[in-house]
Amino acid sequence: MSGLLTGETACALIARGLSEAAGQGQAVAIAVVDAGGHLLAFQRHVDTMFSANEAAVAKARTAAGFRRATAEMQSKLEQGRTAYLSLPGCLPLAGGVPVVIDGHVRGGLGVSGAPSERDAAIAQFAVAELAAAGVSQTAIPATQSPERTDDADE
Repeated sequence: MSGLLTGETACALIARGLSEAAGQGQAVAIAVVDAGGHLLAFQRHVDTMFSANEAAVAKARTAAGFRRATAEMQSKLEQGRTAYLSLPGCLPLAGGVPVVIDGHVRGGLGVSGAPSERDAAIAQFAVAELAAAGVSQTAIPATQSPERTDDADE
């Protein structure tokens, strides 16, 4: 693997996520973006509500841009940290995870259409299962962020 998030890998992430969602009886939309927030791949279940489409992309962009799981951001929001609501392009709702390759955030994956905790679980599953398949790719748990040089939430 070259250290970059490819379209092929993005499609594999989505396939795994959609399979997990179907197993849970959830109709979701899943998006994968690169580190710059540009859409690499997107797919939705035919019964997904249309509002989930944009939410999935926004969660993926938020996870990539802030280099953390959006579940972590939602938790902080629920604790009163409302500053997240004023940040452009930030959707602090569970369901987005950074895609980490060789220790660096190379993109994000967002899931929307199920309850937030299920969106988050599906996103984590998609990335974790891909790593288990032998691709050098891991997700950062919702309670841990990859190494960052910025202190955006401090």
